[in-house]
Amino acid sequence: MEKVAVKYKLLVLYAIFGLVPARGPDYKGTEFIVGFMENVVSSHPVELFVTTMRTTIVNVHVSAPKSALSIAVQNFTVTAGKVEHLFFDVGFRMRGTGLNSKGILVTADDEIVLYGLNKEQYTTDGYLGLPTDVLGTEYYTMAYKPDVFSNDLSEVMIIGTGDSTTVTITLPKRKFLDDVVYNGKSYSSGESFDVSLKKYDTFQFQSRGDLTGTNIRSSYPVAVLSGNNCVKVDIGYCDHIVEMIPPIDTWGKRFVTVPIPNRGVGDKFRIIASENNTSVVIKGGYNDSFIIQNAGDMEERLIPSTAFCYVTSDKAILVAQFVRGQNGDYDDGDPSMLLVQPVGGYGTAFTFTTPTRLNGSYVHYFAIVIKDKDKDGLKIDDKHISTTFHHIPGTEYVGGYIRISPGAHTVRHNSPLVLFAGYLYGTGFTESYAFPIGMRLAPINTVCVPTSTVVGDGIDNDCDGLIDEELCTVANGRKDDDKDGRIDEDCATPSPIDGGWSVWGSWSSCSQSCKPALIYQTGVRTRTRPCTNPRPQYDGKQCPGNGTEYKTCVSTATCPVMECKKDGLSVKCAEECKDQWNFANPCKTNPSEAVNKVFVHPSDPSKFLRCDLAGKVYIVTCPQNEFFSESCHQCSRVNKTCHNGPRTPLNTTHSNPCTVSNLLAGNFFFPFAGDVTKFIHCDVWGKAWVMSCPYSEIWDQTALTCRPHKTTTTTPPPVSVPAGSGTGYICCPTCAIAYCSLYTCQHCSDEDASSNQRRSPPLHPV
Repeated sequence: MEKVAVKYKLLVLYAIFGLVPARGPDYKGTEFIVGFMENVVSSHPVELFVTTMRTTIVNVHVSAPKSALSIAVQNFTVTAGKVEHLFFDVGFRMRGTGLNSKGILVTADDEIVLYGLNKEQYTTDGYLGLPTDVLGTEYYTMAYKPDVFSNDLSEVMIIGTGDSTTVTITLPKRKFLDDVVYNGKSYSSGESFDVSLKKYDTFQFQSRGDLTGTNIRSSYPVAVLSGNNCVKVDIGYCDHIVEMIPPIDTWGKRFVTVPIPNRGVGDKFRIIASENNTSVVIKGGYNDSFIIQNAGDMEERLIPSTAFCYVTSDKAILVAQFVRGQNGDYDDGDPSMLLVQPVGGYGTAFTFTTPTRLNGSYVHYFAIVIKDKDKDGLKIDDKHISTTFHHIPGTEYVGGYIRISPGAHTVRHNSPLVLFAGYLYGTGFTESYAFPIGMRLAPINTVCVPTSTVVGDGIDNDCDGLIDEELCTVANGRKDDDKDGRIDEDCATPSPIDGGWSVWGSWSSCSQSCKPALIYQTGVRTRTRPCTNPRPQYDGKQCPGNGTEYKTCVSTATCPVMECKKDGLSVKCAEECKDQWNFANPCKTNPSEAVNKVFVHPSDPSKFLRCDLAGKVYIVTCPQNEFFSESCHQCSRVNKTCHNGPRTPLNTTHSNPCTVSNLLAGNFFFPFAGDVTKFIHCDVWGKAWVMSCPYSEIWDQTALTCRPHKTTTTTPPPVSVPAGSGTGYICCPTCAIAYCSLYTCQHCSDEDASSNQRRSPPLHPV
């Protein structure tokens, strides 16, 4: 509750200072600490899927700060429609009952969406990751009863998000619950024990009995996952099941259920009460009512595959839907667990991605719950949803499902005020997965405290039981959308606004103030246009194409050739700078086509040839211990193959660093955000190219070269010297060879002269 109060205070501050829209409490976040429970088999890596609704670039960082397992820290970027698929060693699965430090930290500079997948052949399930800002301090767990004739286990995992956290675990009062043994002590039905956690610690406990209804209380917010390492739901075979459990203060009292698509064996439902004497009513294709006597107690019902139901209660409950096992060689599917979202947790838009199967592929379904009057405005990937909707008796809601293609999807309604629920389900032969695609996680199961409205804060500001129910825009004209007699008291995030280009600005002056004397070189002129007509807002699309244009230009003035001097005296060229040859000049055939092309050196594999527009050939020396690869069009170590080909144009979603100011400053090389095995090379026209380092190497921006991974040793960048003997080339003396350009020598310091080290601005092959 303390954390909730802090969030309310922050939202008030946002309102005072006008920082809108806010990030509401939901499944999207900027920090996640997640993990993986035991699966009955452990041979395949565990997986995370990361995506976002943002149309701008989001930078993501993944690490395992305290794990003894080796993990390469991963940095990457995502945008709307892009999914990053991550794999982690099998050792990140917990085993048995015990304490470890296998928490995986995922952080981002803007909101992302995360899914976990614990995948093995014929025993797979996934979960929706919850960000740390919505975690709580009290939970009840959900699982399924293990088969008494098997070695299947129910299990719970708790993840620490702060140091010095005390967790009190109280086992459910249930007959035939096998003891939980920890630190040499046995704990039976209804007994409690404490565990101390630090940040990123992971504690798992298991039982041959049913751990559903285990109460978890902590002194600091924790993450909780629960389910079974493998369990048979009535028929068929066992399968791993898991969900990340929401804290009690986010539970609800109204639920709409949709049967698992294309099944005929019915679905099992389990309902847990948060308080004593909770009354529950089920209506629709299945009708029942009952009272759950104690907090943490559970009731179970088998509901037909044809039944769309409405579940209500007088106190907050947690509802889970279980996929039953496969019935013979038809009716594909296997056990998985799905948390049903309370109506108060419905959202206005979701982005999600489908998992992949270990062998073969899944058939993916997207299930929907929405009010009947709003169903026609629902879209997935900007296309209207066409399906048969089923009315839920006694409600305004309808439910249905569609089959979807593998990959990332975004679903939203034309109106930002319309709320709906979505679930993802996949099936294959004796295998399935299921999890909600997203949810709001406002503290609806607490005493509501009125707060000042902040656009899209995801909070019931006016305590009327509804969240973000008014559109507070000028275009909406202060309309009373929820018809409660008040105006703009609980503001929703408006619909996305796609960006549009404004007019082009004027062309800049030429970047080349003079024409080099010995080579033909052009300058660059640029013009820009801002993406402000309109500016993209509320996850609207960025402007298509580029905001900068370039064209070449040539100065009429001739640049002077500098004389190389040391201590005021002219210095002769060093013999080491010369490179004699007796082969034909490959640049003379057609200079206009040969420009910026590279050729293999006929006798020295540590060098290659490069042409200029004047048809001159330049000999370029590879970095130390590297050799020119004709297939890669770049230098690499011996016997290394190209990673992803020589180069590709920089995607427009990335910021182009090849600005005029950088080109004038001689800055042609930059790191590629999200992939350390690549770098960006600017050509003289300001076009950005993505280049790949040789296999097993990463880009070193300090040394401006690729280097072996996990080493601090750097090699000098390529040295370029004009080829020739006698005339037609520029050669710098030893003292000035530190910065030898194509047409002039730059002075070096005495320290450089004494080291006699050859360095130059790198001319990377293109």
